[in-house]
Parts: sequence; structure tokens; C-alpha cells
Amino acid sequence: MSANKRAQQGFSLIELIAGIVIFAVAVSAMTGVLFPHARKSVDPVYQVRAAELGQSLLNEILGKAFDEQTDYTTGRRCGEGGTSCTLAGALGPDVAEAGVNDFDDVDDYDGYTQQQAQLDNGVNYNTLYRNFSFTVSVAYDGDFNGVNDNLTMAKRVDIAITTPGGETFQFSGYKGNF
Repeated sequence: MSANKRAQQGFSLIELIAGIVIFAVAVSAMTGVLFPHARKSVDPVYQVRAAELGQSLLNEILGKAFDEQTDYTTGRRCGEGGTSCTLAGALGPDVAEAGVNDFDDVDDYDGYTQQQAQLDNGVNYNTLYRNFSFTVSVAYDGDFNGVNDNLTMAKRVDIAITTPGGETFQFSGYKGNF
């Protein structure tokens, strides 16, 4: 009887192999279920960061003057009293504006991208929003219908923020000429 007890201590090679196979199948099933959820759990963080960046850029841009030709000393808006607004084809930084810290009106941001990503507060956006990207476009839209028209009433600012996960979020705002 004691010889028979000694022979039954431990596992056979077949039992070990069967246990390893069952363990491997269980681990692969768990990783197949859990990993996609782990990736999706980051998406809300990216969405919040994209909203922060989009709102920051929109606030910065809409806080600028409507047009280069607006004269705040006389109170004269572009498009009245003999002054004209910047032509639709000439939107973008003016010749003397070397970077975002020199931008003084809304249309200077037309074509602004993450390659020029220095926010107006002097903080480099890459340190705060690593691997995010954005593009800004500005167009005249005086009747708020999304079509470029009416060169004196309003400018539409569109910002596209792309997260490191590849999702793109759109932000838009209007700057009126008043």
C-alpha cells in the first residue's frame, strides 16, 4: 500500500500538459475580452482633452479683433466709412506677423496648424497635448449658413482636433463685425 501511495504523489506529464493548455486558452480568452475595453477606457480622456484644446483655441481666436482694418481708435469697423475688410482670398497671417504671438485679428489664424503650436499664453501646446493635432480655418459667413459670403458681417472659425487615437472633433464659432 505504501508503494502505491508513493506512485500517486504529484501529476503525470499528460495532466500537466492538459493544465497548461487549459490555462493558455483561459488567458487568451481573457486578454481578447479585456484589451479592447482597456483601449476604449482611454477614449473619454482623449475626448475631454480634445474639448479642452478646442475650446482654448476657439477662445483665443474669438478674443481677437474682427479684421486688420478695424480701427478701434475711431470706432470705425471695416466695411464702413471707406475702409474695406480683408479680401476673402487674403485671409491668414499678415506680412509683419511672424508667429501666433503677433496675430491680432481672427483671420490671421486661417491655416494655423499643430506645427505652429504655441498658444497665446506662451505655453507650448505639445507639452500639454502630446500627439494631438489640429487645423484652423477661417472664412467669411455673414448669414451664418456655412457658405463663404458677405465680407463684412461675420467670420466663421472652424477647428478640427485629432486625438492620438485618430478621432476628429470639430469646433466652430463666429466673430461678428461689431
